[in-house]
Amino acid sequence: MSVRVFVANGDVQVEVEGEEAYVEKKLTKLLPFVMGSETEDSKPVPKKEPKEKEEGGRRAPAPHTLQSYVKAKEPSNVYEAIALVLDYGRKYESKAEMSSGEIRAGLLLGKYHPPKSMPQALADCRRRYGFVVVGTKKGFWKLSNQGETLVELDLPRAKKPE
Repeated sequence: MSVRVFVANGDVQVEVEGEEAYVEKKLTKLLPFVMGSETEDSKPVPKKEPKEKEEGGRRAPAPHTLQSYVKAKEPSNVYEAIALVLDYGRKYESKAEMSSGEIRAGLLLGKYHPPKSMPQALADCRRRYGFVVVGTKKGFWKLSNQGETLVELDLPRAKKPE
């Protein structure tokens, strides 16, 4: 089972991915550097620019949290926020599909108020806006092409001059 761990403390960032035993071994060695309890001569050089991820020829800075991702994209309604949660899961958590419970939890993590009825909101998001489609398993949802276009090109929307 592959595990990915990302730890950041100020300018120092560590990301380890691999088998569970490997990740645990590396984290025990690297955690003192991240937390600042190492000696000055063995201190790693901090990263100056934000972590970037290669995505279809474009380089986009990877957000650290779902909350910062949702805040940066500024969704205007819950349907756009649902698309953002699915996009974040697809890009940064390697989840192509999510259940309605995972989407609701993602909305809460993103500090976006979830709807009273998630099944109804997801059905509306599919029928009215076309941002999501039904997944391969029952109760799972994934981002549609139209939802991907919304997240990549339309959000955040340009502010109208006053």
